[in-house]
Amino acid sequence: MDVELLKMLAADPLFEGVSAQQIEDMSTFSQEVGKLHLRLKRYKKGAAVCSAGEVISSFGLVKSGRIIIERAGFGGESALIGTAGAGQLFAEVYACSRQPMMVTARAEGECEVLHIGLESLFACRREGAERVLKNLLRITAAKNLALTRKISCITPRTIRGRLAEYLLYMYSLHGSAFDVPFSRAQLADYLNVDRSALSAELGRLKKEGLIDCRKSSFVLSPEFINGAV
Repeated sequence: MDVELLKMLAADPLFEGVSAQQIEDMSTFSQEVGKLHLRLKRYKKGAAVCSAGEVISSFGLVKSGRIIIERAGFGGESALIGTAGAGQLFAEVYACSRQPMMVTARAEGECEVLHIGLESLFACRREGAERVLKNLLRITAAKNLALTRKISCITPRTIRGRLAEYLLYMYSLHGSAFDVPFSRAQLADYLNVDRSALSAELGRLKKEGLIDCRKSSFVLSPEFINGAV
């Protein structure tokens, strides 16, 4: 296995508690029985890694670049569901369920994805494989919590309420100054609001002195943090 890839896997949460030697021993880029099947593939900007309606048997680990998870709505417009950056997994729930995908995973720019065969992980009897399965379960549970968090962000009826829910969550993680992992358009998609209306609401919050923002950077005032929105 490539040294750079092995080093990345050894540092990834999926392989936490598994040594580099164990990873190399359990993995194969062929179809060798009893080992974890891996396939590394490069994607160009905008290319679909896996598409809505597809039934998949492997999940992805981003080696480099970023994956956008989106769902096509009525009329062909796409709504952002989430993202996966370097070292992050995607599509593992669909690989486990063997149900048709409801979303499309697309390369935001040039990227590399390591496809991991789920059935080969279940069948792998090499040392460390059981720990990888436990890590996968833990990561999947954390993603379910993130989905619940998103639902809480889009529950308020007003744009201000949705913004407050999301920004206060970011505050709980990073303090009063932070960068969000979205562009303005992506944040609007995440909160399920119109981009222009979102920009207008951000402008009002800024004018009222409740927040300061520039592109993806935000600073929250004590009044905003204490609920004066």
